[in-house]
Amino acid sequence: LGGRIEGRVVWPQGSAPDETGIVFADDPSGLGELPCTLAPDARFSFDALDPRMPRTLRFEGTRHLALSEPVAIEAGKTSSIELEARAGVVLAGSVRDDAGKPVAEAHVSLQDLSDWSTTSAADGSFRLVVDPGPCVLWVHAQGYQQQTLDLGSLVLDEQPHRIEVLLPRGGFVAGRVQWPDGSPARNALISISLQRNLFGGNDGVDFSAEDGSFEVTGLGEGPLRLFARAQPHPLGPGTKRALGESGSEAGVAEILDVPADARDLLVVLSMGHEITGIVRAEGPAPLLGFQLAAHRQTSGFDPNE
Repeated sequence: LGGRIEGRVVWPQGSAPDETGIVFADDPSGLGELPCTLAPDARFSFDALDPRMPRTLRFEGTRHLALSEPVAIEAGKTSSIELEARAGVVLAGSVRDDAGKPVAEAHVSLQDLSDWSTTSAADGSFRLVVDPGPCVLWVHAQGYQQQTLDLGSLVLDEQPHRIEVLLPRGGFVAGRVQWPDGSPARNALISISLQRNLFGGNDGVDFSAEDGSFEVTGLGEGPLRLFARAQPHPLGPGTKRALGESGSEAGVAEILDVPADARDLLVVLSMGHEITGIVRAEGPAPLLGFQLAAHRQTSGFDPNE
């Protein structure tokens, strides 16, 4: 039995209500946010919510925004909330490529706060309401190099802050992944990052097709680091392992100094044992950022070296 949230948006004193707006309820399971269009009386509601997962509510209007604390959900009951809206700075602009053509479905967000984001329309246009103060935008789209724009310190203004974003078309790496016996590695995870990024942040990701082929676009200038990983398929050829399912062994490969225009890259996996665990400092909390390396021990290995 699910729970329910109902509430209304409260406007700042002396401020005219927004003509339109959407309230989003986050989904802790990672399946995406639930949207609810604001009614003319500024009310909203969400039904059939999982009581095991509190929800954070976010309001995006034409000139206002709001963010709630997590709201507890009780099975068969209704939780009521008032979202106190605050005036925001309107960012309006367009995203185009280096040939001047509009880029649709580009993701535009604040670099340090992912709660506030939007997607460009078919004509490349976008509109986003953010809090006043320092603002850095992060813009990325499939097949293009990501860009960051430092807009400085924004102040409240009745007129939208106009922005034009240029996304250069990115580099391109394509090839195929195979096992040591030459058979294609299906559903292998291909992760490509800038080689100078010590923590290996993903600049492009793809899963190999049935024939082992892959293609990753929108990459920056090299050199690049490619990491590939695949699980063997014990049920026979052509059987895909479900995403997230793991085993004790995995096929892995790493290639350094990959140019940003590689088109026929051959990636051969080698088998290794998978090690899983949790890294903790002193205390119960796990570490959220660390670097871990493992190497195969050979004869004559000196642990003091």
